Amino acid sequence: MDLLDNWTTVEDFEQIQKDTKEFIAQTGIAFLSDFIRIKSNEWKNANIQIGIFGESGSGKSTFLNTFRGLKRGDEGFADQGYKGNTTKKATKYTIKDNPNITFTDGVGCGTIQYERGYEYLKSLEIENLDFVLLMSNKNFSQDDAWFAREIRKMGKPLFFVRTKFDEILRSAKVDGITGQNIYEEIVTVCAENIKDSGIPTTSIFIISNYDPSVGDFDKLIHAIFKTLTQNKREALLYCIPPLSHQVIKEKKVELIRRANRVAFLSAAGAAIPLPMLEILNVNMLQGEIRFYMKEFSLTEEIIKNTCNKLKIVQKELMSLLPHFQSLLMEGIREMVLKSIQSVLAEKTTEVMAKRFLKFIPFVGTILSSSITFIACLKMLHKEIDELEKEAHTLLDKVIENLKL
Repeated sequence: MDLLDNWTTVEDFEQIQKDTKEFIAQTGIAFLSDFIRIKSNEWKNANIQIGIFGESGSGKSTFLNTFRGLKRGDEGFADQGYKGNTTKKATKYTIKDNPNITFTDGVGCGTIQYERGYEYLKSLEIENLDFVLLMSNKNFSQDDAWFAREIRKMGKPLFFVRTKFDEILRSAKVDGITGQNIYEEIVTVCAENIKDSGIPTTSIFIISNYDPSVGDFDKLIHAIFKTLTQNKREALLYCIPPLSHQVIKEKKVELIRRANRVAFLSAAGAAIPLPMLEILNVNMLQGEIRFYMKEFSLTEEIIKNTCNKLKIVQKELMSLLPHFQSLLMEGIREMVLKSIQSVLAEKTTEVMAKRFLKFIPFVGTILSSSITFIACLKMLHKEIDELEKEAHTLLDKVIENLKL
């Protein structure tokens, strides 16, 4: 599968073609940059509501903070109940970059505050939720099984999340028990406790709230994203940090989709009879790459904070991130121009451009427009590939230092 095959299978081509054609017909091509900006930010319009329920002390607040990349002192930080009595009523939280994403941190049933029944379910407003996480730092109870049955009746995706696996592993190590044995034992017991709920064992995930590299965090993330529509999946991914290798991979998929859209719209703009490099919206492409860097946590501020947190010299960390370092030293604008020029010089670019001509009848048959598309597409895909690799490297370094 080559670059174009990948683009035509991943992108909803017919829709973007239709939208672009309508926009150009109504406003003219001069305002295409506005259209690109609008399409690039559509993900911010998605409304996502997530329910996180369980007894106080089960790790809900810690999960919320980790998932949103917040530390104590940050705006929106959820207080963590070290004494196990923090969450006494449902509290709503949002993500700073997108207030349309809402988390409801609620107390589980069977507690002093809430008993099983209609009133408890009504208070949770479950009908508005996209999916539900039921969290526990113990084996799931009959109250949890009842709750799961009710959620299942409502048709809402539900995930059982057994927390604090890192603490269990530390205790098991002292007793000489292997991590795999204790993991299998926890899953078996949890499955037994909820066997009458109608929820499959595959919906049980064992995690550490502090260390996403421990347990099933990656599996949980993948399962959650599978339940979301495309626009909601994109919105949620763009608002959480690259917590795990799975999140980084999921981000790459969505960024490729985004890059495909931007490259196509740049091709439409190239139908204007001006020199090619003037057609390329360099400012827009710079903005795209900055967006990718932010999504992969590759910014100067984040690297500085990471070094402070891990107590390592910044020069040491930067040596592991050569592409990111070159972006800072050369400048993103210079890199964009150099990369585009390099792609234009490749023999395959014009061949692929001629293949692409058949896809863009509404902007005419100007070869420059399809060459622009291929040049942008190759450049943006290359940047995503390079930044993804270094995001994995950065995460490995973080994990390595946290385990020391």
